[in-house]
Amino acid sequence: MTLRSLVIFACAVALLLALAAAFNFGRQAHGRLENAEAAASKEETSGFCRGLGFAPESDAYARCSSGVNEIMRRRRERWEAEAAGIL
Repeated sequence: MTLRSLVIFACAVALLLALAAAFNFGRQAHGRLENAEAAASKEETSGFCRGLGFAPESDAYARCSSGVNEIMRRRRERWEAEAAGIL
């Protein structure tokens, strides 16, 4: 092997390692973002239902929380559909 081919090979390996590291970082960052969004959503739902006077252990609180989550799911579906150009 010539020096030039060794340099090209080393650059290719370095590029592959950099891409693998970036991909791994992206997956981890995406996971952290999803966890943060889920925690924020749970806190907002809890605050809303408690603000209406429902005790966290009550059936009314469970129905409120379920209803808010369903509304948020539908809204997210509409946003995703709009982003995809369906609506």
